[in-house]
Amino acid sequence: MERLRLEELVEGEEERGDLVVEHELREVEPEMIDWFWAYLSGTEEREEMSRRYRLWHPRDHVSLEWEEGGTIQRVVEKMGDTPPVEMRMRPENPEETPLPRSTSYRHAVASSILDRNDRPIGWVMHEYEGAPWGTRMRSTFRLPSSLLRVVRDSLHRHCLEEMGEFTRFLPELYREEKG
Repeated sequence: MERLRLEELVEGEEERGDLVVEHELREVEPEMIDWFWAYLSGTEEREEMSRRYRLWHPRDHVSLEWEEGGTIQRVVEKMGDTPPVEMRMRPENPEETPLPRSTSYRHAVASSILDRNDRPIGWVMHEYEGAPWGTRMRSTFRLPSSLLRVVRDSLHRHCLEEMGEFTRFLPELYREEKG
């Protein structure tokens, strides 16, 4: 299967743009999402990690594995009918990213998208907070403007779908695994 490398789609230093996607996750508690991030990468077995990753978006998520050293994840995913794209992502402290934090959300996870020299070419942050019906979430993507223009609609749809998957599988998985 041919893969595109995200870094190859980006040309040098570019102006960046943000895409913000709002979510309402019914019947999903913030603690479940907190737990899922650890569950997702809580195994070193490549096939198991990819299986867990595909739960989050069965059609678009292809694989997830840690690079040697365990600080950078290699992610392969599609957005709809696009060829699979390989990205190198590093978990980051949300307070230390260039993305602005909102005071409305208590929970946050962030990652940088890296080029082959480990320099950030993009950022992703998911912020979320409990609501009477579940969780409200905001996902922010900061990407080079030229790339964002090309993938904006596909990325928006992909993000809505993957976070929407939480309502399908996460409450039951959380109960099964947590006991």
